[in-house]
Amino acid sequence: MEHDKIVERLSEYRDGALSAPEREAVARHLSGCAECSSVLADWERLSRAFFRPAPAPTPFQTEAFVARVTARLPAGAASAAPSWLSGRWLVPALGLSVAALAFTFRPYSAAEVSDPAVALLASPDGAALSAAAQPETSGADILSPGAEER
Repeated sequence: MEHDKIVERLSEYRDGALSAPEREAVARHLSGCAECSSVLADWERLSRAFFRPAPAPTPFQTEAFVARVTARLPAGAASAAPSWLSGRWLVPALGLSVAALAFTFRPYSAAEVSDPAVALLASPDGAALSAAAQPETSGADILSPGAEER
C-alpha cells in the first residue's frame, strides 16, 4: 500500500477493523515510517485521555448524593409504601388463587378410567371397575387391596 492510503486507514488499524492482510501491510509500513508511527501514537494518547473510565465514587460522595436526592423528595415520600403494595388486595388475590388451584384438582372415579390397572389403583376396594374396563382375566389373577390377607 502507498503512504496516503495507509494514513487513511490508521484509524481502522487502531480500532482493529482491518482484515489480516491489510493489518500486516499497515504494520510493516508503521515499522518503517516515523510520521505514521507518531500519528498513531498521538491517537493512542488522545484515546487514553478522553476514553479513560471515570473513577468510582467514594463512600462519602455516595452518601452525599443519597442525602441530596432524599432532601428533594416530598415530605413522607421516603417512608410511605407505594399504593399498590398495601395489603387490601393481598387477601382477595390469595383467596382467588387458592380457589383456582382447588378447582384444578378433580378426583376421578374408576368408572371413568379405561385402563384396568389404573382403575384398580384409583378405586378404594378394587371392585369399582366399569363393564368396559373389566379385564379378560379371572378375579383370582388380580389382587385387590386386602386380598393377600385372605
